[in-house]
Amino acid sequence: MRTKNIRNFLTINVGDGIIVAILLVFTIASFGMKRGDKENVIVEVNGKLLYKLSASTDTIINATGYKGPFKFQIKEGKVRMLDSTCPLHLCVKEGWIAHAGDMIICVPNRVKISFGGSDYDAVIK
Repeated sequence: MRTKNIRNFLTINVGDGIIVAILLVFTIASFGMKRGDKENVIVEVNGKLLYKLSASTDTIINATGYKGPFKFQIKEGKVRMLDSTCPLHLCVKEGWIAHAGDMIICVPNRVKISFGGSDYDAVIK
């Protein structure tokens, strides 16, 4: 029976070292990248812009969605849904969102609350 030498298996040649170094640089650089705009809170109902508010403004707003009224709060750069007319209240149970890219979605009421200011969610060809 042939035995494998563990030292030959664990040796790293120059090419392996270069690949590891490149992956390490990309990993460290990705932590410094901005995920998106967190300056604005975007509220859409049925795909149409209802509000574009500053995330630094502390406020509670009552609005009307597709199926009825809802209430959301902006405080200290975070957003949460306080009340909605949807049956399961999953949007209310979501709690606070605080990072760019986070969203609160109320499907029955067709409400989307998110951070950012992008004109496009996705591009489909």
